[in-house]
Amino acid sequence: MTINEIRANGFWIIGCSTAVSKYLATCVSCRKHRSNTQEQKMADLPIDRLNPVPPFTYSGVDLFGPWYIKDGRKELKRYGVLFTCLSCRGVHIETANSLDTSSFINALRRFIAIRGPVRHLRSDRGTNFVGAERKLREAYSEMDDKSIRQFLSNE
Repeated sequence: MTINEIRANGFWIIGCSTAVSKYLATCVSCRKHRSNTQEQKMADLPIDRLNPVPPFTYSGVDLFGPWYIKDGRKELKRYGVLFTCLSCRGVHIETANSLDTSSFINALRRFIAIRGPVRHLRSDRGTNFVGAERKLREAYSEMDDKSIRQFLSNE
């Protein structure tokens, strides 16, 4: 109800504008329709989401499941390993036999064999990811950098 509608119906009320404005101020649906939309506060995107790089160069990973499958008469648990590309939002799914570190590393090896090398891999701090990080760091520290550089320079 507005002042124009009241006057169009043939009424002239003294102090009409204050009465209508008070009514509109207390009306919940009117306040929602009059309100302005809020600006979403967002941080800047990480640099690995903005660079034009090949797919899955920067990836995120997470585990989901379990999925129950049948192997003959036995019912087994299997887990999914979800890899997502951070720049183009592509999705790659691998299977893992269990939630332990070795199953995750095997799924990661299959992923890298199909999609190519990964420069940066983001994940949550799940125990299997922490164990995989520790094992990969140990393996990297055991490598002889000098012999690897010599081999790669000859290729």
